[in-house]
Amino acid sequence: MNRYKQIYSYYLKNTAYLNEPLFDELLESDIYRLVTRFKSEPESEINYFSGEIFKSLSESYFQKYIWTVFHKQEINNQYLSIYTSGTSMNLFANYFQRNGDEPFHMDTASVGLQIMMLIACSQLNIVDLLYPKVMNSIITGDVKRFATDDDGEIESQKMFVLAMEMLSSEKQSTIDWASAGIPIERFYYDFVKEALYSTDETILKEWLNGLCDQHLKWCARAPDIMEEATFMGYEVPDQLHLWPFEYHAVINIRARHGLSTPVIDHPLLTNNFKNMAIPDFSQWEKPTWFTEVSEELIRINPDLAFTRDLF
Repeated sequence: MNRYKQIYSYYLKNTAYLNEPLFDELLESDIYRLVTRFKSEPESEINYFSGEIFKSLSESYFQKYIWTVFHKQEINNQYLSIYTSGTSMNLFANYFQRNGDEPFHMDTASVGLQIMMLIACSQLNIVDLLYPKVMNSIITGDVKRFATDDDGEIESQKMFVLAMEMLSSEKQSTIDWASAGIPIERFYYDFVKEALYSTDETILKEWLNGLCDQHLKWCARAPDIMEEATFMGYEVPDQLHLWPFEYHAVINIRARHGLSTPVIDHPLLTNNFKNMAIPDFSQWEKPTWFTEVSEELIRINPDLAFTRDLF
């Protein structure tokens, strides 16, 4: 409970405030600036820059979504839909590249976090499409290369390991992390092996509480506490400090296998983010910029035409 109070206090100090009118004005300015630049990019840069646009703008809408949930106790489907679709398109742009293109540099922890959030938001069809590509990046050594810092060191991976172990377990496949040269946070590996499909409620609850404790443990609090910076392995960013997304992801994976997941007594399940967040794309209004960037990306990379039917 003490760690939760510390994280909650940090969240209130650094994340909870948002000047809504100013934020909306700056967001519109960002959209105009990014799309204008995108239209002037050479064709060789479209694949890369489209991913950057999707990532940047989806994160901005997500910040607005988080603020709306925390302060207004409202689930804004439009913001959530833009976040999940934009996150998906960023990953598609990076992993479904044209033949012969060099893989883009993607932070391994960030990829793991994005996949975990897609699972938590019930976008299992998206992660199923991504899984073979991400697995291949482990085999080719790209994941190790991208996780290595300038000093040749690699922080133990957390969200990436949890996400890929869960998805691999569904296919009864294994990942040899040691051979891939990727150090892992052992708890997440053991969680999948010992608890993900457990039908023993007592054991499962213990592991689920541990999963939420790990969430709090790896919340980044820099610059207030520089020892808890993202680059030092604290993978849970400010906006997600109070959202038990790992727990929600487990619920969705277990449900796909006909397993229910018990409610646990943990402080992370006492705030406004305790409920599942599932976008309803039948009710969203696809932004003009989203369509423009998507269609241009598909034009230069027709392999991504399937994304038209996803959102």
